[in-house]
Amino acid sequence: MSLQSKLKRNLESIKQNLSQINSEQNSEVNSKFFRNNESDRCTFYQNPYSSIPEKFIAIIFKMNTMLKEISFSSPVDYIYNPTEYAFNNLSMYIHKYCSSPKEIMFLGMNPGPWGMSQTGVPFGEISITRDWLQISGPVNKPPRELSLRPVDGFNCTRTEVSGKRFWGLFKELCGTADNFFQYAFTYNYCPLALMKSDGKNVTPADIRGPASKQLIQICDQALCEVLALMNVKIVVGVGRYAEKRAKTVIDEHSMQGLQVLFLTHPSPRVVGSEHWHENTIKHLQDLDLLKYFQKTIYIKKMDAKDSEYMQVALNYAKEALNAQEVPVGCIFIYKGFIIASGRNTVNETKNATRHAEFNCIDQVYEYCRLNNLLVDKVFQTIDVYVTVEPCIMCAAALFETGIRTIVYGCKNDRFGGETVVNVSNFVENNCKIKGGLFADEAMELLKEFYKGVNPNAPKPNIKDQIFIFILKIMSLQGEFLDIVKEMNEKLKKIKFLEPIEYIYNPTEYAFHTYSMYIEKYGSTPKKIMFLGMNPGRWGMVQTGVPFGGVSVTKKWLKISGPVSKPVHESPGCRVTGFDHNTFEISSRRFWGFFRKRCKTPKRFFKNAFIYNYCPLAFLKKNGYNFTPEEIKEPSTALKELTEICDEALYKLLLLLKVEIVVGIGRFAEKRARAVIREHSMQNIRVIYLLHPSSRVEYNKKVKWADTANRFLRSQGLCQYFK
Repeated sequence: MSLQSKLKRNLESIKQNLSQINSEQNSEVNSKFFRNNESDRCTFYQNPYSSIPEKFIAIIFKMNTMLKEISFSSPVDYIYNPTEYAFNNLSMYIHKYCSSPKEIMFLGMNPGPWGMSQTGVPFGEISITRDWLQISGPVNKPPRELSLRPVDGFNCTRTEVSGKRFWGLFKELCGTADNFFQYAFTYNYCPLALMKSDGKNVTPADIRGPASKQLIQICDQALCEVLALMNVKIVVGVGRYAEKRAKTVIDEHSMQGLQVLFLTHPSPRVVGSEHWHENTIKHLQDLDLLKYFQKTIYIKKMDAKDSEYMQVALNYAKEALNAQEVPVGCIFIYKGFIIASGRNTVNETKNATRHAEFNCIDQVYEYCRLNNLLVDKVFQTIDVYVTVEPCIMCAAALFETGIRTIVYGCKNDRFGGETVVNVSNFVENNCKIKGGLFADEAMELLKEFYKGVNPNAPKPNIKDQIFIFILKIMSLQGEFLDIVKEMNEKLKKIKFLEPIEYIYNPTEYAFHTYSMYIEKYGSTPKKIMFLGMNPGRWGMVQTGVPFGGVSVTKKWLKISGPVSKPVHESPGCRVTGFDHNTFEISSRRFWGFFRKRCKTPKRFFKNAFIYNYCPLAFLKKNGYNFTPEEIKEPSTALKELTEICDEALYKLLLLLKVEIVVGIGRFAEKRARAVIREHSMQNIRVIYLLHPSSRVEYNKKVKWADTANRFLRSQGLCQYFK
């Protein structure tokens, strides 16, 4: 039976049960509903529904029935209830993510106009609900719709900043939605969006008189029911109102042992919310909640196959212990068969890289050679079972091979590729990680090994070579950002005159996403640098990423986050970050070409990188932009600008060990040649690529993609972009 059929059947069952309840009990809020009997305080009904989702939905149905009896007066002119008109999506959310008890509830206040009001999902910003939560479907209209707040469902083009920030944070922390919902879920205290006739929100806290008392009674009771149903241990009130209601409900219903915590609301209207992302991570850490939200899923219940495979790996770890090696065992599973197995042989070979995982990787290459198989295809379907969390070196190697799954035993608190340094931040991968399988057994072997002295252990300075590559990555990233920061400080001293009225520097106000770009794609040496001129209005100015059109940056480069405002903003060029909806043609053409050719960002950035010569966007009041070469007055401004940007480019060419600079446009090519000539960097080759801008006349006659294809072929660069 399909999921849709099951939902329909469950819905009919719930409706029948509720109909029976309503016939026996008055629908208005009265003493029968709010019983004084302590044992009945958290019970709407006694019908034993067959599953948690059905019970959850029944609570919402009952609450909605009661809410319809409230007579709201001014200032409330319009009432939306997305749990009714967007019920299909809400039901999908509950069945998909709320089918089992949860330790943590994130409690919001009520639906936002461009989030839950459109999708039916709490904090349900459209793109993240559709693309990350994997929930979408038709949305009906509310009975009375305000023209200023239309309900367009997933066709809505507006963005809910609160939802984008909230889910964006947990997407970054958890990787997958399943990892978030393993321990937590979100719920809104009140399902109603209340509005004035001018479209302004009216919060539940703004309601006065009898309506306020009725609303609180009904929503308090529903919250009590949901807390009991989901067996919640911690309520995180997102905003003071939600925190207050949670504390009141828990006190009134004597729900001992239930903890209430506070989290600042991600709304842009909250003072200081521009740093919500960073502050919330720190706050979650202070509350000791960060441990619940990570990319690794810890195994609570193992299946027979997992148990069988890890036992084999543990046998290899015991073999390593007997050979006076660090007791780590590992096996690689391909189509149900063990095709590689081994243990640490560092002491035996006097080679610090001979970890169990590396020994297995070598065996896979040999297996593919003997069986005439494509190595890349085989690695993509391999599951790794290893007794200890892979170290930084091994984690990077496994991610690079494209391994499908890693299952490990105990954590590696000294050198773990997630615990100590999260290698996923440096090496792009789609690997699923599960930990905690036979963790105690694996840890006991390590304790046994470290009880004695390891006579054959490499000297510390040799052993440290294992981690040199990751230290280099971190060092390179830091140096890159230092070069940019130093350049920015010098640029601030230049005095620009008319016609330049506004200067934007997205490497400063969009530093969060710019540094993410450097961390993710610019942390290793590159053979090729694509050199742009300066930020475009609808690309890097909005996202902080070179040639960074909003859509491609978010969906392909997988970079997004909060973007602040420039110090002075031109009315003709507003910075709205990832909410911006005007596309950058240059970005679309450039990344569209390489996306089609390389398929994944990993393949493009393996050999190449893109950098803008100048980080500044120069604008008039009407938003018209100037290029650096168009700067005329004062006469010293252009000279100062080129000296500062030339110096930064020179340092980056050395840092990234660039061999080829592709100047995108004549100005970029000219500056690259000047830098290389001045510093006698004869080993670096400079070549010219036509700029993808729509203002270039040639692009109006010939597709830029055809030009780029001919360029790669003529310059012998095709091999680097496959």
